[in-house]
Amino acid sequence: MIKCLECGSETTNDPKGRKKKFCSRKCGDKNKHRKYLEEHKIEKKCERCGVRYSAHNKKQRFCMRSCGAKNANVIKKSHEGNFKKSCPTCKIDFSVHDPRKIYCSPKCRDSAHEHVCEQCGVNFKSAFQNSKCCSTKCTGNSKTKHLSFCERCGERFIGMNGRANKFCSRSCFLKHINTRDDEISSEKNGRLSDSHHIIRAKKYGVHWEHIDLIEIYKRDNFVCGICSEDINMNLSHPHPLSASIDHIIPLSRGGTHVKGNIHGTHLRCNLQKSDKINA
Repeated sequence: MIKCLECGSETTNDPKGRKKKFCSRKCGDKNKHRKYLEEHKIEKKCERCGVRYSAHNKKQRFCMRSCGAKNANVIKKSHEGNFKKSCPTCKIDFSVHDPRKIYCSPKCRDSAHEHVCEQCGVNFKSAFQNSKCCSTKCTGNSKTKHLSFCERCGERFIGMNGRANKFCSRSCFLKHINTRDDEISSEKNGRLSDSHHIIRAKKYGVHWEHIDLIEIYKRDNFVCGICSEDINMNLSHPHPLSASIDHIIPLSRGGTHVKGNIHGTHLRCNLQKSDKINA
């Protein structure tokens, strides 16, 4: 039995035969920290109250936080009112210790600029010079934010789902991907969008192109490229056997988002493969 050098409690030696100095790792860390503090102690004098104290930082000026706060308050009061300014909103003269301050109060700051809301036409005031909408609701419903041109027919339209759409209608979208509506319903959920893969390709800075994912499944005869079993297109995410797209050379390892580098897989197989090059 040996005594811990930190807490004095009795403990046994290590089963492997090594001699122990402390009963636990916590006691060992405490002892090590105490030794470090004792070796780096610096005798200093508080600039506020004049008390002698031991510090561990050469730049430390005060014995306690309260002394530092009192000193900062004294400096602030000594500089208060040094700068005289005129508020651009209410035209009242005021004194301030910070030369960067422009307005006399937060109320004047928030009502500095007058605008007309582009969405609802209401007059409102704002702290920002380029504000266009009076509220977050009007910003979300802003028509100018959603103006776009259809990639199929070229007509100008307004997207109503919070972003600028690519196609003005579902019929234009189906014509663009060369698919009928009944084909999509028979191949449940379709997996027609490769936008997530394009975003990842842009993130890794690799080459990419728009791909019709249904063509990839048809090209592979609806067979998983990893386990070589059939893919059931009627199963939807997150079913482990639902359809998924896998990059043969992962995008994180320099692979590209092109038809020659992707194949259809089960979701489970894709997740198990992760970012490996070989399945």
